[in-house]
Amino acid sequence: MYREEQFLRYLDDELPPAGRAEVEKILASDPEARAQMEALKAGRETLLSALAGLNPIENVNVPAFRRPGPFGSRMRSVLRYAAAAVLILAAGLTFWLLDNRGETDGDEITLSIMETELREEALDCYISPNRCWNERKLPLIIIEIK
Repeated sequence: MYREEQFLRYLDDELPPAGRAEVEKILASDPEARAQMEALKAGRETLLSALAGLNPIENVNVPAFRRPGPFGSRMRSVLRYAAAAVLILAAGLTFWLLDNRGETDGDEITLSIMETELREEALDCYISPNRCWNERKLPLIIIEIK
């Protein structure tokens, strides 16, 4: 690790003259250090070329922001109102359809309940006329004695 740091500083010309002489001495005497230096040099060149590719050389022309004209802003507001109207109509239609479906079911249930009540009332009056007092009918009972 220490060698790598020294080699990178050597490549970047950040070492003082005494440090540069020491690195050159290590490179001259150790073939393993030379191989390590060549690998670091290749990696550094690859990295620098990749960084250079990220930064364009020529100036990039960025187009100026153009505000939409009056027609564009009017069209947007018209589209917004149209979308709101469609949503409101769709919601109203949905509720109307759901409500009408419920009415047919409810009507059948209400009719069956009313028919049942009418039958019960007729049965009550048939069984005992005294139960129909609120209709103000006078029961007529004829008894034949023989």
